[in-house]
Amino acid sequence: MEKDSVLNSNLAEYSTSEQVLNEHSKLVMTTITAPSSQKKIPYTVFDCSSHSGLYYPQNICYNNPEDLSSRWSSGVCNQTQYITLRFDSPAIARTILFGKYHESHVCNLKEFKVYGGMNLEDMTEILHQGLRNDNQPEEFPLRHAANNMAFPVQYIKIVPLTTFGEKFNYSIWYIEFCGVTDKDIIQKVVADNQKLKEIETVRLCLKHFRQRNMMDIFRGLQERTGVKLEEPLLTRLHKVLVVDGDYETSENIIKDIYQQGLFDEYANNTKYIPNWRRIYSSSTDSNNAPGPRGGHQMCIDIERGKVYLLGGWDGKQDLSDFWYFDIQKEKWNLLSPDTCQDGGPSARSCHKICFDPTSRSIFVLGRYVESHANTDGNLDSDFYRYNVDKDKWTLISTNTAAEGGPQLIYDHEMCVDPNTNSIYVFGGRVVVGGSTVHSYSGLFVYLINSNIWKLLRGDTPSSGTLGEHYQNSRRNLGNPSTTAATATTAPLPRSSAQTPSGQPQLKSRAGHSMLFDPTTRDLYIFAGQRIKDFLADIYRFAVDTDDLIEITEDYSKNSGPDPGYTQRTTIDTTKRELYVFSGYMRTTSYDVVKNSLWVYNITQNKWEKVYQNEGRGREYWHKMQNKEPCPRFAHQMVYDSNSKRQYIFGGNPGDSKDVSRRLNDFWELKLTKTKPKDIMRRSVFLLRTQKLREMHRQAELEQQNNPVKLVSTKTKQALEYLRSYVSPVLDEKCEEELDEFQRLCACLCLADHSIDTKQSFISQNMFKVPSSKVSHPDLSDIIFSGRTRLYNSVIGFMPQNIKEPEESLVDIIKI
Repeated sequence: MEKDSVLNSNLAEYSTSEQVLNEHSKLVMTTITAPSSQKKIPYTVFDCSSHSGLYYPQNICYNNPEDLSSRWSSGVCNQTQYITLRFDSPAIARTILFGKYHESHVCNLKEFKVYGGMNLEDMTEILHQGLRNDNQPEEFPLRHAANNMAFPVQYIKIVPLTTFGEKFNYSIWYIEFCGVTDKDIIQKVVADNQKLKEIETVRLCLKHFRQRNMMDIFRGLQERTGVKLEEPLLTRLHKVLVVDGDYETSENIIKDIYQQGLFDEYANNTKYIPNWRRIYSSSTDSNNAPGPRGGHQMCIDIERGKVYLLGGWDGKQDLSDFWYFDIQKEKWNLLSPDTCQDGGPSARSCHKICFDPTSRSIFVLGRYVESHANTDGNLDSDFYRYNVDKDKWTLISTNTAAEGGPQLIYDHEMCVDPNTNSIYVFGGRVVVGGSTVHSYSGLFVYLINSNIWKLLRGDTPSSGTLGEHYQNSRRNLGNPSTTAATATTAPLPRSSAQTPSGQPQLKSRAGHSMLFDPTTRDLYIFAGQRIKDFLADIYRFAVDTDDLIEITEDYSKNSGPDPGYTQRTTIDTTKRELYVFSGYMRTTSYDVVKNSLWVYNITQNKWEKVYQNEGRGREYWHKMQNKEPCPRFAHQMVYDSNSKRQYIFGGNPGDSKDVSRRLNDFWELKLTKTKPKDIMRRSVFLLRTQKLREMHRQAELEQQNNPVKLVSTKTKQALEYLRSYVSPVLDEKCEEELDEFQRLCACLCLADHSIDTKQSFISQNMFKVPSSKVSHPDLSDIIFSGRTRLYNSVIGFMPQNIKEPEESLVDIIKI
């Protein structure tokens, strides 16, 4: 009794985890985030995997950036290396600072992980990051709370993963921690964590006893502790569904759950579903649509619902035609068969265009020129502007390089900042007369109103071998069958803007993506190719503060797409998402044109693969020509943020048998997610199929008791229920539901007098009560288990904070 009273006193104040968290949030979370609470946390070195020479682990306690020996260096460079630190007393560690040597060093940690815990047997990952290879100290925030509950740590384990120099030992020069060390706060945090653990332990026991139909123990434990397993609405659903088998009332509760918005969170977190639609022009003139091409350019006027298309390469020659697509009428319109004749740009490909909604103008910059044919040609970088309302072309500049802008470039990126009337241009290969030397353009801004160019970042020169794509004629636009060559990278022949101290170097590249978010005033730059390297990095450039941040060096290692270039990317600034479609990709063993669509969540720094089709061959894609687009690169894609639709046109399919083949198919892509109403329907389908299973079992029992009868009454009732109640809520597009429905149909239709009672789906002893509505004590265990699984499936669509714990008591017991 004494132990019981202690348990009751511990939990009497709190009956739910949410109450503990709310109280903790009010008293603690606001305190530990206050600047006045942050103190330097003293520590000692507890352990390490190894060390080399005089580079002892204790060296990291001292910040001596001028001393080459003032560091810990591992004895080997494998990924079993670590160093463990111990705080003098438990603390809430909020930041970790890495000091560095006074110049870059090959042993600096390119990637590492940090773990924390109160003991060495229970450590949690609290950081996964990488350092810049420079001389500037770097501070990182540490994860110090989970589910709004702060947690203290006394041990920190740092695990190096890679260095900047291949096969070099790991080095850490200096470590410093800041956080909360106040004993009263730490005691409060420890006490709140203990309360939460006690409540969660009781909830796990309650879940275990209820799932195993030990209801007397379940009720006794709940009455004694006062701990709630879940929200009352779900407790009622369990009683009505699992215990009573009242499916009609259960459906009404499901509708209440839907109306209260409890399916919304699950729906928002479901994966996107791609919906493709091939668009055929409504014009009766078969020639009144753009022909096949790659390397063309598109932009969109969202307000007027028009998609503009200019130029490209049809496999034999550059094009200079100019079109717009009326989204509402689904009709292509030819603005000009030859823009050069109208005072506009000459035929070109691999250029860039962008639409400025403020001036209602389209800007055109760059073009591809064959390296072997450009010695005597015009290599000046012309710059054009097209006023869409006046249908008028203006030559802004005959040579932007002479005015402080980029040289003649191709495969660059260009986007508009409508708030400041600015255009940002980044990357692309510089056309160098009569040379295979690689030069890449930097990051420029063009001020539209004042007609001024500014260089924001110059390229970082490097050298290497020309990779399999750019060594070939750009006319092939990436055909893998062409022959390899070699080249070097040359610096820009003009002055380069210096990278501010402490910021990463932005490598110029070609075939990359760049998007502008006007709400946050940031440019996002990623992927592309630089000589032989396919890139998979992501940068964010704050245009107002001139700050550059490397978000990730290689997103392919973080569940993202393979490195590549010529992928096409759009942005939804409201959802904070980037949409990346197809492109020329580099896998671990070979280069390939992939047919895939990825979504990158900017806020969460998280990738999601929405769609991929590994189908190969012309015959396969001929069958799929009206269902979804074939693999391609050098295509174009624009996004209508109002209708949330993507528009994709043309490209190069990478056909090794016909290298000049280009595409002219036009597609609309709409990404959708499961809606809360769909989840309600799915839940009702699960309920009705479970009821049908029970009706089938009753029919089997009746058939066993009366084997002479051809079709039992209960079989007829089950078949009628299947037709009238299950079929109307079936989603025939869902393979899982369709398979289950067909299996149930087969079971019912084959339930005749020839059934073998010994091999029956369920024997007489396994089903004691013929009614689906039974009192709890007499409920069959097998029926109870089936309904419990059903209940778990339904509550799986609901927020975690209102339902029973996901963990199982059995799973946490280690034997």
